[in-house]
Amino acid sequence: MKNSLPILLLLFVLITSCSKQASEPDNNDHKSNLGIIVTDFNKIPVVGATVNLYLTQMDYDSDKNVFISAKTDSTGLAFFPGKNTQGYFLRIFKTDGCWSSMFSEFYFFSGVGPDGYSSNFPITIHQIGTVNFKNNSPYPYDIFINGNLFYTLDLGYSVSTVQKADDLIFELKQARGFTTNPIDQKFTKTLAPCTNLIINMP
Repeated sequence: MKNSLPILLLLFVLITSCSKQASEPDNNDHKSNLGIIVTDFNKIPVVGATVNLYLTQMDYDSDKNVFISAKTDSTGLAFFPGKNTQGYFLRIFKTDGCWSSMFSEFYFFSGVGPDGYSSNFPITIHQIGTVNFKNNSPYPYDIFINGNLFYTLDLGYSVSTVQKADDLIFELKQARGFTTNPIDQKFTKTLAPCTNLIINMP
């Protein structure tokens, strides 16, 4: 009986040690989590933005069959526990303020962030607006936005496009119906967030 107390104490220490080790989390568990931090151009968190993940390009293009969705918190973080298992197509938006990832650098997340896994992966989104072009002139026009040909607009038609809210450079160039020099107008206009900017052909 004299020797039973040390044996019981040793047994208690072993059980306690094993139980503690079993309850401690694996340091690599966080690598299975997917975190997206959404900010604006000035790196200010966008709170309350919706982050949708899609499994295929087709689902992303059609904006259907969202695999999983989350909203950003006060730090701009959208957290998807245990979802760092593959690549995802992602779409981010916030109706209040007309925020969108349409003009972001990333729309496909490979599953590897800048720190070697996917937590705190940063994505910048922008505010957007709409530009509506109308052609009531007798000639078709080539429409350029920031130096890139956007559309050739025939007489009597209109066309619209969603653009990043910013100072935009427009060029309206007569496509046909001229003898020597076409009508060619260049100008800059500011597109404010959530607004509809109307531009008429000369």
